[in-house]
Amino acid sequence: MAGVVEHNCMVITKKQNMLVIEKILKSLGISKVIAPNSFRDVTELAIQELPHIFLLESDLPDCSVMTILKKLKSDPLFAPAAFVVVRKFTREEIMQCMELKVAGMLQQPLDPSALTQKIKTIVVGMKGMSPYHRNPDELPGGRITSIRIGGRISSTQNDFFTVDAGLVVPGGKQISLRPADATKTPIKVTGAGMADTDETKSQRSILFSYDSVTGKGRDWLLALKSQSPTKSSKRSVLLLETNNDRGAQLKKMLSFYEIDVVHVPSFEKLRLSHESNKDKYRVCYLSEPPLHASGISWDKYCASLAPAERPLQIIATTSQNPVKRPHTSWMRMPFGLDQLVEQFEASFAQLNLLQTGGSSNVTPAGDMSVNMTFFADLVAIDELGAVIDSPFEFPLNCRINLTHPSLALIDLSKNLRVSATKKLDAAGTKFRSRITNQEGQVSIGRYWKPLFEKLESVKVEPTTQGPTPLASKGASGDAA
Repeated sequence: MAGVVEHNCMVITKKQNMLVIEKILKSLGISKVIAPNSFRDVTELAIQELPHIFLLESDLPDCSVMTILKKLKSDPLFAPAAFVVVRKFTREEIMQCMELKVAGMLQQPLDPSALTQKIKTIVVGMKGMSPYHRNPDELPGGRITSIRIGGRISSTQNDFFTVDAGLVVPGGKQISLRPADATKTPIKVTGAGMADTDETKSQRSILFSYDSVTGKGRDWLLALKSQSPTKSSKRSVLLLETNNDRGAQLKKMLSFYEIDVVHVPSFEKLRLSHESNKDKYRVCYLSEPPLHASGISWDKYCASLAPAERPLQIIATTSQNPVKRPHTSWMRMPFGLDQLVEQFEASFAQLNLLQTGGSSNVTPAGDMSVNMTFFADLVAIDELGAVIDSPFEFPLNCRINLTHPSLALIDLSKNLRVSATKKLDAAGTKFRSRITNQEGQVSIGRYWKPLFEKLESVKVEPTTQGPTPLASKGASGDAA
C-alpha cells in the first residue's frame, strides 16, 4: 500500500554502512530514513516522527545501542514499532533483547542479505498498515463511516445536470445530495459519468440524469430543468468495429436509444467518415483498437484537428492500465449495453457543455450548494489520521468530512484532506485513501500520544457485524 501507508525507519549506524542500509530500505519501499547523531536526537526525533522500524546497528558517541533500546522500549508509545538490533551480542544482551521482544537480532558485521530478509518480513507482517494503527472494530462506531463532500449544481443540459466537486463518481453509482438550503429536501441520484477530462481531478463536473432522481426533494431539482428540454440533434456516432456482425448488432440495439450509429470496419474509413462531416460525428466509439500504424495515424489526425472539431472518443479495451488521453473515455471490457448507453449519454451531455462553453440552459437560482454523502469503510485510525476504503476515487487534497463516533472522540472529523489514494482492484470499484488533518505542522508523536491514550481508554470488544455498505448491492448511496 505504498502511497497510502508509507513506512519510515530510524537508523543508528556508522556512516560507511548508511548507503547500504538506505539502498536496502528503498528497495523495500521505505523511502523515509531518520538518522539521529546523538541520544537527544534519538528521543526528540522518535517522538516527532514515530518510526515504524528502529534499526540499531552502532553505538552513538554519548550512548550505547542497548541503552537506546531500553529507553525506547520503556515508553508504551513505541510498543507497536519493530526493533532490529545488529550487534556482536554478549549472552546477557541476547537475553535482554529476548525479554524486550525485539523483532530481529543480527550479528555484526552487517550482512546485507540477512538484513534485507528481516526488514522484508517485518514490512510484510505490517500488512500495509502503520504499526500504531487502531482497529475500528475495537472502537466505538465500528467500521462504517459516512463521508460528506461539498459541491455545487453548476448547470443543466437537456436531461442532465452537473455538480462541480472534487469527487470522481463513476456511472451507475448512487449518492445523496443534501442542499445547503435547509428548506430543501435531500434527494438520491445516480451518476452518469464525468463531464470533463481534468487530469488534476481538483475540480470535476459530475453528470447526473434527472430520470435517476428519487426522494421528496425532486420538485426543487426538477424546477431547474428547461421549460422545453430537447435532446441534442447531434446524436450520431462513428463506431469502429472490425467484426461486421457485431457492428451491425450494436447499430440495431443503439437505435432504440435514439443513437444513430455509422459502422466502419477500419481506421481509414473512420478518418474519411469523420473528415467528410466533422460537425455531425462528434462522438466516436472504438472497440479494442489495435496498436499499429493505422491507429497511430488516427491519433495524429485527431491531434491535428482544432479543439472544436476534435471528436470525443469512447474506447473499449481489455487493458489493465489504459493510457490517459484528452477527450477520451475508457470502458473496461466486458460490459453491458446499459453501461455503454450511459457512456454515450454522458458524452452527448459533455459535448453540449463544450459547445456552449459550459453555460446552462437554465441558470440555477439562489444558492445551489449541495453536500454529497455516502458510506465508506473505516479501515484504521493511526498517527497520521484515518485510512478508508470507498467505492469512489478521491483526488489528492480533496477536502472531506467524516462522521464516526471514534473520529469525533479524538476531534478528527473536520478540516480533513485526502493525502494519498490507491486503487484496490482492477475494475476500479474500490479505493483506499489516506485522510489527514490539515491543521498546522504538529509533531506526529505529540499529537498522537494523547489520542492514543484516549482511544485505549474506550477500547471495546470486537462485535460481529453484518455486511458493510461496500459489500451490499447499491449501498454506496445515502448517508444523509
